[in-house]
Amino acid sequence: MKGTWPLSSNFRLFGLVFCGLLLSACSQEFETFHENGQLETRGTLKREKREGLWERFHENGQLKERENYRDGVREGAWEHFYS
Repeated sequence: MKGTWPLSSNFRLFGLVFCGLLLSACSQEFETFHENGQLETRGTLKREKREGLWERFHENGQLKERENYRDGVREGAWEHFYS
């Protein structure tokens, strides 16, 4: 494969993220963007499940939703904001 590959303990193979020898300890930041380039979703995936704080944003960049996850299950209050 061509290109520059940064040194990292994480690597991606066929869409799966591997972290050193411990796949169960792997976590990665996840972001999606609106068509206008503004951030749409931000959060952390651990073992391919949502973990911790997740935020969604309106197309104008204002915060839309805030929720917390543990092992892929939403827990606690779910906050919704209007722009």
